[in-house]
Amino acid sequence: MAHKVLIADNDATQRQLIDMLLTADNYSITGCETGRETLEFLQNHTPDIVILDLKLPDISGADICDKMRRVKRLSSIPVVLTTPPKEIVDLDEDLRALLKLVRADLVIQKPIGDKNLRERVQNLLEPEEPRQVEEGKHNTLIIEQALNSLRRSNTRHLTPVPDAPYKTPGNNGELEALRAENARLQAEVTRLEARLNELSQEDVAGLKEQLVLQRDELADFREKNHALTQQLEVLQQKRKRGFFARLFS
Repeated sequence: MAHKVLIADNDATQRQLIDMLLTADNYSITGCETGRETLEFLQNHTPDIVILDLKLPDISGADICDKMRRVKRLSSIPVVLTTPPKEIVDLDEDLRALLKLVRADLVIQKPIGDKNLRERVQNLLEPEEPRQVEEGKHNTLIIEQALNSLRRSNTRHLTPVPDAPYKTPGNNGELEALRAENARLQAEVTRLEARLNELSQEDVAGLKEQLVLQRDELADFREKNHALTQQLEVLQQKRKRGFFARLFS
């Protein structure tokens, strides 16, 4: 059964990047844009891992992590907190203390394209020792209380600059094409491996050669995937720097 991953980030490009980084492992991925959406999802679902942006527009990722740790059903779920780039937010001692207090399993500072996210998520999903659930945890009422508070406040927060969407020609289509190609290659490798178990010994050598070629093709695809991810990270950071420059000018 595919692991269920919850990604909470108000930047659609960032959610798409994380989705692309994890897509090779066939995770079942759900994306949320706000803290309210995230809490509503956690109220009724139990993902296997949660990737939270620290700077959600209505409630911080650290606050959501803290609430998860206080709910028995959610307390053992690994949580990855992503923070803004170093040029925007410096992980000073106070912030590090806060992240330690809410017991996040991993903190990654953006950009995340070169942070080995896929391997680190795999390690969190398959720990050497299972997390111990503390006694005296609350039920999901604490999530409902947080949701009610958000609904009452009805506060409008800043969102990414609406007049500067991600418009680089061809990139969205190329992303979809890469994901489709990845799925095709994975299926082809699986098909060849299944046939390998069924064929007679005299056919094995030829099939192994085909399998090697398919694996090489898959490796080439992953290199292209990584290169495109880095390009998107650079574009995303340019958008964020422009946004904050206009915000504080």
